[in-house]
Amino acid sequence: MNQTVWWPVQGASMWPLFAPLEVQLAPADRIDVGDIIGFIGERPGTLVLHRVTAVHGDRIEARGDTNRRADPPVPRQAVIGKLAALRVGPVALRWPAGGVPAELLRRLGQGWSQVAPALRSGWSRLRRRGQKC
Repeated sequence: MNQTVWWPVQGASMWPLFAPLEVQLAPADRIDVGDIIGFIGERPGTLVLHRVTAVHGDRIEARGDTNRRADPPVPRQAVIGKLAALRVGPVALRWPAGGVPAELLRRLGQGWSQVAPALRSGWSRLRRRGQKC
């Protein structure tokens, strides 16, 4: 029996892509820079979804798009899979696994991850001051 598993996601490290929603992961036979992967975090039972920034053999470097620093290198065996689909309520969207659409999303994500940390920190400062955007 092939059971689809949807993982709940929360947090701000991949904002705005991963607002509270659910994701589905697919086996990661190949991992490229720009892919979004799910891996076991440092805290037991924690699933982390971050974008791959470098691959060094069996070690993978990843970072949340809005984080300033990369995660500690992740062993390949800690990777559960690559992003395959997003679901918000009853609406599910497949994430491209290959070809031009997947490459386009990888490149857009890499560009977004360059500006997102500054936007997140500016947004946080405004919220602390009580200003509305």
